[in-house]
Amino acid sequence: MLEGGVEAIGDGVIRLRGVSPSDTELLYVWRMDESSRLMFRHTGFVSFDSHRAMVDRHLEWGLPDRWFVVEAADKRVGTVSLYNFSEDRRVCKWGRFIIAPEARNLGYGKRALKLLIRYARGIGVKTLKCDVLAANGVALRLYRDLGFTETGAQECAGRTFLTLVVDLGSEE
Repeated sequence: MLEGGVEAIGDGVIRLRGVSPSDTELLYVWRMDESSRLMFRHTGFVSFDSHRAMVDRHLEWGLPDRWFVVEAADKRVGTVSLYNFSEDRRVCKWGRFIIAPEARNLGYGKRALKLLIRYARGIGVKTLKCDVLAANGVALRLYRDLGFTETGAQECAGRTFLTLVVDLGSEE
């Protein structure tokens, strides 16, 4: 269930709906896909049991975090989440962003991020942040096209990650 009892949000082509236990296996497949895994800070193998425990914790905790499955034509094609909310819930990070390899280059990622931004704005978030691998030019172009600007960089395991931020205080 999303904020205010809403089951999902969509734009007529895709929709974001809350992660459910039945998504656990597919989320794991996407996370462990090498083309996705290499974009994360922690690129190592994660056991399915560890992954399942993380999903279960997310579903049980009742945190303000929102983890979505991206669907197109009633097929699951990706995932994205809001997390690390500030105490006043006006600032948060977004991530866990994966579009399934077979669904890439169809515009679903951009649509999903636009919906995520709309949702975040609707629940009162004023600033969205993300970290992206500096070598991930495709993601950087997309995020910048959506108004994100670079505010910093960090090194992790010999790789550079850029912090990008967008102000949601003004309407799209």
